[in-house]
Amino acid sequence: MISSIAELIADRLGTMPAGERRAAQTLIANYPMIGLKTVAEFSAAAGVSSPTILRFVARLGFQNYPEFQSSLQDELAAQLQSPATRTLNPPSPGGGTVSPMLEATLDNMRETFRHLSDKQLADIAARLADRRGKTFLIGGRFTDPLARYMA
Repeated sequence: MISSIAELIADRLGTMPAGERRAAQTLIANYPMIGLKTVAEFSAAAGVSSPTILRFVARLGFQNYPEFQSSLQDELAAQLQSPATRTLNPPSPGGGTVSPMLEATLDNMRETFRHLSDKQLADIAARLADRRGKTFLIGGRFTDPLARYMA
């Protein structure tokens, strides 16, 4: 099940014409903020026409640009939700002794890897194994210690 616009884009990127692909790549590179701007600002940033942005939005399954923006806003609101309130969900129906926080973390990891192709995973592994290049790791409020530990 696709749960975000970014996942929807990853799923459909291969079927998009070049202009819509540029719009998709611009959105992913500036996710989700560029999608919250006007069609004209989005199209200028992507280097495509405004109608191309509207076709891109329609290809993702939205009736219009405001509906697309509303979905982005809903995603952003869910991301900004307090981690404490996210863990108040009841345990999974499996009835195990796994805490809801751990179960949510495992679900997030499964979902992340589900959207990476074998080629992307191989590229990541090769990049991490190459000691000549530099790899930058960053984290947020909760994931910064994980990034430091990995480094």
